[in-house]
Amino acid sequence: MNMMGDQIESFREIVSEISKAEVLRDTARLRALDEFEANSSTLARVAIANLGSRERAARWMCIKQKRLAGRCVYEALAEGDLDDVWDLIVGN
Repeated sequence: MNMMGDQIESFREIVSEISKAEVLRDTARLRALDEFEANSSTLARVAIANLGSRERAARWMCIKQKRLAGRCVYEALAEGDLDDVWDLIVGN
């Protein structure tokens, strides 16, 4: 293969890796949301209602939040900061 062909093949491999990582990430996000719903069903329902869908809620809950000292919602929940999560989700 020429240099351009090698680059194209390299990019194809990278794209394949990125696609696999995205599937793993999306699966983990939805598993985390399932766990959240099982353990904090009222708060989970409020989050889903406020964000419009399970998928949006699952993505949002993985984003680092200033109001949670740079942690994501799941990190805050894992540390027992349920009140801070409530305040964030309901907008207090």
